[in-house]
Amino acid sequence: MSITMELSIRDVISLIKKLPPDELEKVKDAIIKQELYFQQYQPKPLSGLVSDFRGSGYSTEFVKDLENGLKKSSPHAR
Repeated sequence: MSITMELSIRDVISLIKKLPPDELEKVKDAIIKQELYFQQYQPKPLSGLVSDFRGSGYSTEFVKDLENGLKKSSPHAR
């Protein structure tokens, strides 16, 4: 059996505020694990981002470090 309810953002936030810290941490972990936070995020292709920095006059070393870091970050690792 399942129950479906429609809640406003205000209601959800109000309920979250009432959670004890350890439960709040579990909610945060669940949101991250299910990638709910990143669903709307559409990363720019890495090559375009790096070329933007190159074109802005940043040093080659900086751009290389930036590219390596972005390759390791979760949104750009895909």
